[in-house]
Amino acid sequence: MRGPTWTVAENLRLLRLLDQGLTDEQLGQHLGRTTAAVADHRRRLGQARWGTRTPWTAADDHHVRRAYKRGESDAEMGAPIKRTRAAVEQRRNQLGLTQGSAHPWTKTADRNLQRKYQAGADDVEIGRQLKRSELAIHHRRQRLGLVEINRLRWTPEQDRRLAELVDAGWTNPEIAEVIGHPRSAVAYRLHKLGIRRTS
Repeated sequence: MRGPTWTVAENLRLLRLLDQGLTDEQLGQHLGRTTAAVADHRRRLGQARWGTRTPWTAADDHHVRRAYKRGESDAEMGAPIKRTRAAVEQRRNQLGLTQGSAHPWTKTADRNLQRKYQAGADDVEIGRQLKRSELAIHHRRQRLGLVEINRLRWTPEQDRRLAELVDAGWTNPEIAEVIGHPRSAVAYRLHKLGIRRTS
C-alpha cells in the first residue's frame, strides 16, 4: 500500500536535498518518509543516483531552451527530462543560457500573481494566465509569502449565495460587500464557477 501523496513542496525539498548529496536514508529522515518510499519516489521523478550519466540529446537541449525562455528554474527544467538541477545548470551554461532567467519577475508580474492568488486562482491557473509554469508560480508565491493561510476560501454556502445574488441582479461590488471577499475574488469566482449574468 502506498503512503501519503507527495506534495509540490516535498518534491522541491527532495530535489534540493538530492543536490546536497544525501543518501535515501538521510532524505527519508529529513522528509519523514521511509528509505524505500524516498528511493521509489526519486526514481519516479527521474532522479537517478550519481555515476549514471546519460548523454544529452538534441530533444533535451530543445526542452532546456524552451523552458529557459518560459522562465523555469533548473529544477523545473530537469524534472520532465529526468535530470538533476545541477545537471541542467551545467548544460544550460554549456548552451550559453547564462543570463539568469529569460523571463524575470517584475513588480507588475508580482502584483498580478498576488491579485490572482488572493482572488482564489490556483498555481496552474495563475501560471496559464501569466505564461509561466506551475512550479515557477509556486516558487514565486512562496518567496512573496503568499501561503495558503493568507487566502480566503469560498465555502459551498458562499457559492450558493453568490449564484442567488447574481440571479437577483446584484453587482460585483455589492456582492463583495455582502459575502466578504474582494471584488476581484467575486469576479474570478463567477468565472471559475461558470456563472453568467442574464440580461
